[in-house]
Amino acid sequence: MDEEVSRPVLSVGELRVDLALGGGTMHPVDGVSFEVAPGESLGIVGESGSGKSLTLKAVLGLLPPGGTAGGDIRFAFDADRGGGRGERPTVDVERVRGHGVAMIFQEPMTALNPTMRVGELIGEAVGARRRMPRREVRARVIELMASVGIPEPERRARMWPHELSGGLRQRVMIAAALATEPELLLCDEPTTALDVTVQAQILELLRRLRTERGLAMVFVSHDLAVVAEVCDRVAVMYAGRIVEIGPVGEVLRSPRHPYTAALLASAPSFAGGDGALATIPGSPPDPRRFPEGCRFAPRCAFAQDDCRRAPHELVGDAKRATACIHPEMLMEVGV
Repeated sequence: MDEEVSRPVLSVGELRVDLALGGGTMHPVDGVSFEVAPGESLGIVGESGSGKSLTLKAVLGLLPPGGTAGGDIRFAFDADRGGGRGERPTVDVERVRGHGVAMIFQEPMTALNPTMRVGELIGEAVGARRRMPRREVRARVIELMASVGIPEPERRARMWPHELSGGLRQRVMIAAALATEPELLLCDEPTTALDVTVQAQILELLRRLRTERGLAMVFVSHDLAVVAEVCDRVAVMYAGRIVEIGPVGEVLRSPRHPYTAALLASAPSFAGGDGALATIPGSPPDPRRFPEGCRFAPRCAFAQDDCRRAPHELVGDAKRATACIHPEMLMEVGV
């Protein structure tokens, strides 16, 4: 593949997020690194509180009050939509937000402005991308609504968000994201609030749009089955760090980190057996005081003395890596 074409759309290096709270400073994201290539979909999975959503928000500079981000975040877009690709560092995030990167949030009812009609919401995003006459904006809004499968787009463009179902609201949010003609789409649990049937429709829509438009995508979810459907690679996060990363099929079929194996054992879609689901004992560590060594060691059935010493970094190559220093123990028990 040509080097210029294969260049990552997003490169994140040693990302750290600190949250100042009354009781001290939390470090919910602590040294996360990954890349996403054009047309590729990377899933990020883990328990609640593992740092998945904060990672996406840090990439776009959307941290809550008291939150600060450090590390290296670089974008490589078609900078002028007509010339060569050019890197834009973190300081330019205000420029790339809505002009190369778009985000789909978990709950559309809280992300959509309830005081604006649906057509106005999408039209605002269209206008942020380029200046055009009002008639052309409206035509583009209808086109986008139709492209994401919203029936009767002319009529629904005049409706308020609360008049639409959850599935249609999510499609409106996707249409607004596409209005900016992004090269990178960040998805923060976009199907969690939807029923199973609507979830399947939204996932199929995202797959189709990624294929048709060559979008790079980062897809955060706690649902391993969803990630298996829409992602090429998966990064497993625990206590603010990535503990395993690789092709989604390989990681889910043959995990190399005990935490990944534990997640699979507790997921209905992957547990198998007699239907009884395993649980992960204990709780994630306090992000103000992480333990020495492997952060999963206090909950790990395979932990050895050396697991509890110096922190363990990802070891492997660009295709597959794990932070476990005893992956052979999983193979010995047939995980």
